[in-house]
Amino acid sequence: MRSRISLLLLLWPLLSLMSCGKSGEKEASAPKIENITIESVGPDRVVVFWSTSVPTDGEIAVGTTRDTLSRTIPVAAITTLHRTPLEGLEPGTTYFFQIKARAGNKEALSDVVETATAAAQTATSEEQATYDVAVIKTTLGEIVFRLNDQDAPQHTANFRKLARQGFYNGTTFHRVIPGFMIQGGDPNSKDNDRENDGTGGPGYTIPAEIKALHTRGAVSAARQADQVNPERRSSGSQFFICVAPQTFLDGAYSVFGNVVRGMEVVDRIVSVPRDARDNPLTPVVIRSVTIRTVRAGEQP
Repeated sequence: MRSRISLLLLLWPLLSLMSCGKSGEKEASAPKIENITIESVGPDRVVVFWSTSVPTDGEIAVGTTRDTLSRTIPVAAITTLHRTPLEGLEPGTTYFFQIKARAGNKEALSDVVETATAAAQTATSEEQATYDVAVIKTTLGEIVFRLNDQDAPQHTANFRKLARQGFYNGTTFHRVIPGFMIQGGDPNSKDNDRENDGTGGPGYTIPAEIKALHTRGAVSAARQADQVNPERRSSGSQFFICVAPQTFLDGAYSVFGNVVRGMEVVDRIVSVPRDARDNPLTPVVIRSVTIRTVRAGEQP
């Protein structure tokens, strides 16, 4: 009997610790969904931003009434900052959506949020008959892209102005990354100091016009990172051309054109040997940039 009592006395502290450990454990709390924001609106898409208290994945349910959120869009990335485009929508239509955030076996639902797409824009007969292209002549060939005045009028007006001033003449494509893009338009690239390439501009920025997508051939404005540029204002002159779709940039950068001729030249440029900073070892020089008006049906 004494041996049993002694054994129980020895085990009692251990049993107490185990009991305390279980009662002291805290279950993971459900994630909180915060800062739901409509970042941009187009005729067929809406870009939604939100944050969560812990890293989550989840989904967005979308519909045309509060009670029929029948379409589900997965949110696969596990993070605390979320940005998802709702695409394939009808122009000029009211939509409702609800965000579900998931962290392990814990879930949270946002309130149902109302938004609306922009009305479809119809071009006049004059606009349908003609459009402007930018012709970039480089040491490796010619690239032609159509200016997207509808989605980014401030960017296209600025590009026209700089091109007509000869601002881009003699600059280089100072950053080339296979599978991603080629970047140019920095006046610093005209000198022999490769260290300052990518840091220059005309001395001003352009308000964000975030609408069009980063498809292959999209011409988009470079900019500083969100941490120092929360308004996502674009560089006054630097731009990049996507060599493949870059969906992770959608809703974050201002696309103002699309290549209509010369993608083989873009592919040639992105493949040149480069240094550790992705700057071509042999400079790819932009000899000139001109603006030309093209009639419908005419070779751009």
